[in-house]
Amino acid sequence: LLTAPLPPAIPHLGVYLQQISGTYSHPKLPMALKEEKAQKLIDSIEHFQSSKYDIQYINHIQDFLTSEKYILEMQRFMEENILKLSFEREPTSRSPATAVPVPS
Repeated sequence: LLTAPLPPAIPHLGVYLQQISGTYSHPKLPMALKEEKAQKLIDSIEHFQSSKYDIQYINHIQDFLTSEKYILEMQRFMEENILKLSFEREPTSRSPATAVPVPS
């Protein structure tokens, strides 16, 4: 019944990128071996890019994810998180709550 394994629905790109950067930052590996390992990882990524995924679109979910309201809400959420992270990493006398007013 199964002729070939199906790729995962969402490939773990972050893991591949971490492996590539880890390969190049390894101090004891010769450059030729680093390039060979990186090429294998890149070939694996290309395999996932060329794979066909059986994704079924659900119209009301697609409409929601592409709506202006959702996009603006996600943008605000990301900006707030980035600001909070910035204050955690580089504390100042101002707190995130008083630094930038958040529009309602």
